[in-house]
Amino acid sequence: MQVITDAKDLEKHTYIKTRNANIFPKKERLGLAQRMMNEASDLVADLMEANDLLLADPEERELRFRAQRSALRNCRKLIHHIELAHEILSGLDDDAFAYWARMAADEVARRAAGLPYRPMEAWDYADGWVLKGDFSKFFYTLLRAVCYEKAKKALAVIEDDELRDFVEWLLSQVIDSTPDPGIPIGNQSSQLLALLYLDDFDHWLRDDLGLVYGRYMDDFYIISSDKLLLRRILKEIEEYIKPLGLRLNKKTQIFPLKNGIDFLGFHTYLTSTGKVVRKVRAKSIDNMKRKIRKYRGLVDSGRMTLEGVVQSYASWCGHISHGNTYHLRQSMDSYFFGYFPELKPNPKGDNTHGPKTEQPRKQSEG
Repeated sequence: MQVITDAKDLEKHTYIKTRNANIFPKKERLGLAQRMMNEASDLVADLMEANDLLLADPEERELRFRAQRSALRNCRKLIHHIELAHEILSGLDDDAFAYWARMAADEVARRAAGLPYRPMEAWDYADGWVLKGDFSKFFYTLLRAVCYEKAKKALAVIEDDELRDFVEWLLSQVIDSTPDPGIPIGNQSSQLLALLYLDDFDHWLRDDLGLVYGRYMDDFYIISSDKLLLRRILKEIEEYIKPLGLRLNKKTQIFPLKNGIDFLGFHTYLTSTGKVVRKVRAKSIDNMKRKIRKYRGLVDSGRMTLEGVVQSYASWCGHISHGNTYHLRQSMDSYFFGYFPELKPNPKGDNTHGPKTEQPRKQSEG
């Protein structure tokens, strides 16, 4: 039967992934990896048992349904552990996670529950397409004249002439501090100018064209059910930005919405029910772990204070708390306190040095 073939393919894929040392470190193979392998194997065994039982016999029919329900439970547990592995293991990238999770969730789970065939377009991921855009060398290509024009337009709402003149002078110091084109990178004024630079562009796409659109600095996305529309919009965008001295880089692409969107440090999925699921990108987790190891050395050498460590880690935790990251935060806290045991709160709740953050509430993890 095709359902058993699908389950065996999933079992084989799970075996290959869990045996990969680049994804599952040795210490994880006897824990999470072994549980996932057991669940995939039990799923196959349950389906084979169900297939051997006859629907015509009432007793065997009940046993068949029990085996199917057991298969479905194992499939759901496997999906949960795939999502957990994606959160806490840096080796499982976003594309590999999305493929593995869908492989576990699609036809195997449906047929294990005795449900009819479901085509790809009926999967529990929102149907549609994404135009993901990225401007090439954004800060280095902003035109000085356009920066002045956008700044003056934004400052026109300030009624106090003296205050407005001062802010204009302050921004001019930023704009004129580098050769034209380009503005300096790293200060708040430059970020403000970068947002203002494409203000009309934002209104054109969102208000005039009525598109589902979002942007931060040089990174933007557009969502539509019409792939051909996005192709046409892409060409119009390329023409629109030419007078602004901008161009899109090679990372700009159109892809299925079910793949998820990388934006603001999260890999975000939209389900068919409208639920938004945000997972932290593996690169962000790796970067934070590298910083924690570096901070340990800096503190030991007297070049960084514990307060500075706490501030940096708490800031990152505050950022990821906007996603579906409950298990990740628990895992990262263990990692952090492993390097900084002196910051771990004691049983009495005295947290003199530890992160001054509110205990996160557990969120639904999709």
